[in-house]
Amino acid sequence: MRIYGRRDRVQQDTAKMQADRELPEVRGFPFGADRTDIHHVEKLIIDKYLGIPYRHRGRAMDGLDCWGFLKLVYADLGFKLFDIEDLEYGRAWGLRNKDYFKENYVNDWMRVDDPLPLDGVLFLNSRGVANHAGVVFKNRKFIHCCRAGVIISRMDDKSWQKRIEGFYRLRNKAW
Repeated sequence: MRIYGRRDRVQQDTAKMQADRELPEVRGFPFGADRTDIHHVEKLIIDKYLGIPYRHRGRAMDGLDCWGFLKLVYADLGFKLFDIEDLEYGRAWGLRNKDYFKENYVNDWMRVDDPLPLDGVLFLNSRGVANHAGVVFKNRKFIHCCRAGVIISRMDDKSWQKRIEGFYRLRNKAW
């Protein structure tokens, strides 16, 4: 029998609180009809995911990587994304020139020049491999999961702007 210390209890309580957060399903939500609708959905996403810690290959509310985060957000929006968990990717997969995101995006996503809120955004590493992804928000912001956990960043920040590979929209997106 394991005796849980204070740190274990805090981690369990935090994970339970995050798991209890719910984002109402919004499939078919008429996003284009009213700009306040997008603001409402962005707020729901922020309330549910902001601050969740990073975990390599994380696919649950107790820890996510960038793709696990996208999978959960789009599942909340009513869409099932492919998963790369079946593919072998270690912590340094992006340095081995494996471009899993772009190789798999082509089936479900189309590249767009002018992103709308809730489109996907891909970022390149120093070797030109798309190894990071996020969800576009209004006002040149995006939400993503990086080593700091789920955070909101600005696309016009120089460190992100120079790494943008492109913006993508689900082909079957209802909005």
